[in-house]
Amino acid sequence: MSTQNTAEQRILFSIPALAIRWGVSRDTVKRLIASDRLRAVRIGARRMIHVTEIQRAERNGLSCCRKSKRNHGSLNRNTAAQN
Repeated sequence: MSTQNTAEQRILFSIPALAIRWGVSRDTVKRLIASDRLRAVRIGARRMIHVTEIQRAERNGLSCCRKSKRNHGSLNRNTAAQN
């Protein structure tokens, strides 16, 4: 049996992990939390976002909350280097 921790199996997302999932900056996620548009819990020094909160935001169409389908810039960087 595999114990892979895929995005669909996660229960809590860190701010950087959620930023990658949505294809936005960490600052954007922090602003959503600060404005109470996204709820987070503090675990030690880290703020974590529960998967049900992420699903709620995606379902309700929070403007930046679409799952990113891009290759996180690696393809774009390679293409730019060749030009």
